Amino acid sequence: MVCTICGYQNTEMVRMVQSPLIDKRYQLYYCTGCESYFFNKDEWEFDLGQYYDQDYHNREEIFTISRHWARQVKRILKQLPGRKQTLDILDVGCAAGTFLLHWDKHHHLFGVELNKKNAQIAQNKGITIHQNFIENVQFDQQFDVVTCYNILEHIPNPGPVLEKLTQILKKEGILAIEVPTIECKLYKKLNKKGIHWHMFNPPSHLSYYSRNFLDEFMSRHGIHLQDRYFIANGLFGIYSKRSPQNPALKEASYY
Repeated sequence: MVCTICGYQNTEMVRMVQSPLIDKRYQLYYCTGCESYFFNKDEWEFDLGQYYDQDYHNREEIFTISRHWARQVKRILKQLPGRKQTLDILDVGCAAGTFLLHWDKHHHLFGVELNKKNAQIAQNKGITIHQNFIENVQFDQQFDVVTCYNILEHIPNPGPVLEKLTQILKKEGILAIEVPTIECKLYKKLNKKGIHWHMFNPPSHLSYYSRNFLDEFMSRHGIHLQDRYFIANGLFGIYSKRSPQNPALKEASYY
């Protein structure tokens, strides 16, 4: 099986995982090249497009402040010292625009969202919405901030999406990515006890990136790690086209 994340041909079968969406089991693979894990979306037939357009993926129409998203905004702003007051901000997979609305109103807010109802809610809130897969969107600009929270794990062949993220980032821009990872503490604890990790959710969740793969991919495109921390289910990383803030950060931030 060829790795769907990096294209390397040497992969290993790890174990079978029961899908919570359909009565089927999926083979979990490990890539010895990029050290990532993945499922093959074509192992069983399932209409993901219809799944993502279901109503339970919709968010509330009334905006409420979230401490989590407010902290994310502050963390990103720390990486933008001395920048212009008005930023062009793009959130990939923006849902109803909740995260974007935590930014000050004078910024220019953009979102990419596939769910029709969510896209309409976000647009009604003043956000410029592209209702399409990001790799298919023809942007007429680059962005100061590009965020991609809990989206990349859903993508079966992430290469074009990752390429797009690097292309639409301004020279001094910030790219923030959050993904579930098998390197997190919670997975390690559950795995030792033989307990199912809820992030194993094929065919909705397909790709589990190693930090080394993300760092090396970004580095090949002139984008360097600025900040990273691990969360219960995964990792959060901030990248920029400027030089790395701390050369030792990659190891120092890993527990």
